[in-house]
Amino acid sequence: MARRMALVPEDVATSYFPNTPDTGVHDIENQILNLLHTSNYSDDAKAKLLSQLILKYQRVINEPPPPLRVTIEESKEQAQELQKNNTTEDPILRNIIISVPANFQKFIPPIVEKLNTRSYSWNEYGELTKDNEIVRNTNVIDLFSYLMRNVKKGHEPHGFSAFWKGIKEIKIPTRWIGNHKKEEKTELKKKMERILEAAYYDFANPASFGGVKKLSTITKVPYHKTKQWLSSQDTYSLHKPVRYKFSRRATLSYGINDLWQCDLVDLQQLAEHNNGFRFLLTIIDVFSKYAYVIPLKSKTSVAVKKAIENLLQQVKPRNIQSDKGNEFYNTQLQSLFKRHNINHYSAEGDHKASVVERFNRTLKNKMFWVFTYRKSYRYDDVLQSLVKSYNDSKHRSIGMAPSKVTRDLEPQIFKKLYGYTIKNSKVSLNKGDVVRISKANKSFRRGYLPGWSDEVFTVSKAYSSHPTTFELQDLKSEAIKGRFYAEELQKISKRSDDYWLIEKVLKTKGRGPKKEYYVKWKGFDNRFNSWVKATWMK
Repeated sequence: MARRMALVPEDVATSYFPNTPDTGVHDIENQILNLLHTSNYSDDAKAKLLSQLILKYQRVINEPPPPLRVTIEESKEQAQELQKNNTTEDPILRNIIISVPANFQKFIPPIVEKLNTRSYSWNEYGELTKDNEIVRNTNVIDLFSYLMRNVKKGHEPHGFSAFWKGIKEIKIPTRWIGNHKKEEKTELKKKMERILEAAYYDFANPASFGGVKKLSTITKVPYHKTKQWLSSQDTYSLHKPVRYKFSRRATLSYGINDLWQCDLVDLQQLAEHNNGFRFLLTIIDVFSKYAYVIPLKSKTSVAVKKAIENLLQQVKPRNIQSDKGNEFYNTQLQSLFKRHNINHYSAEGDHKASVVERFNRTLKNKMFWVFTYRKSYRYDDVLQSLVKSYNDSKHRSIGMAPSKVTRDLEPQIFKKLYGYTIKNSKVSLNKGDVVRISKANKSFRRGYLPGWSDEVFTVSKAYSSHPTTFELQDLKSEAIKGRFYAEELQKISKRSDDYWLIEKVLKTKGRGPKKEYYVKWKGFDNRFNSWVKATWMK
């Protein structure tokens, strides 16, 4: 039987559908009433549950506010009024104020306003956000309730540590906080900092200008607290000892002639003893450790190109790694690599071609032993014999002589070089951490000079390599080229509102309380030059 439709009066149709309350809203209202009249929960527990139910209730029944009439003539004043209305009509903010004790409610709006200046806020579900990123499983009503109540027992709400970090950043008066436990911890921290400062900057104190352990022992302040305080002191962080030897990422090669490393050894001082040969072009196969050495009378692009071209007639790699010197990066050599379909690249850092650099040390050791034995600085007549001696000697990393490595042995060699079990490195730095970079260049290795950069950077990304490496960006959010090991970075406690050293004043403007200086910051390039108020300078 076909269905038919007919138009009927509205009052007839509605008579078949009696008005009933929204089941979801009705259930929430009953839960709120039951909670208010029950005695099974403490006041604190009731406050937390009530805040959650109210937030849920608001999400169910909340409708968009009606449009406001705005005239052009009163645009400025109306905009201010609109902003005020939006603030008071925010249901989450209203519920935050309701959830805290009455004598602390007046402090909520200024605290929220200050937190917003530090990019702390919340989303439509009441979850805490920092820099528009959600701190998962948080409820700002619970966070403010815990902050403003003198809670003696119980656990902190989820995400309170991130929230408390923001509270500390805005430096509000302690009387604005009702949680005396947190207030007491803050006062204790200030007391410990005063003790540490008095000892560290007292020239006669044995712990002055020293390390963490000595300062902790003498002041009786816990080690981790001492370490945290010292990380905020420029005097310590700039002069902290730099580590030069630590585990680095392996240079990976997948087989014979997969990757060569090239370098030039400067022996100009010995040229008169060796028929005018001034340089040695050293090349090593990273996988087999087999080496080639070609003496050169100059390091021009023509000379280097000719030497490599002659070698490529005998054997050819897939990849070549070198430093960024002009002897390798020139039109002639690049066209040679392109013609032979060879990928040429360079790496950043002091250890950019570590395998060939290690071979250079071995070769020079052999050469200087020969000099001592022959009582002469001549090497050109025995150079290839010394290279053959190296290639025929057992190499510790592969367990055999480089000259004995064959294609059939590649799986065995690869396992010996890279087949060890790699445990995941512990990530010691997190995104957003403020760090200094070590001045690990050998020419600066003087213990009394600062071993760390004046300029500070932030960690932008961590890579789970072995060991872990990090990418950085400067305080203008511009990426820093290359990756860094944890040992090359030092985490410090530094905020934008801390004191920063000024290198020099470039300009002046204004008078009296409006006087300002255009300054160059110590350790930062000219991109960071800025105007500062005279009253800010110390």
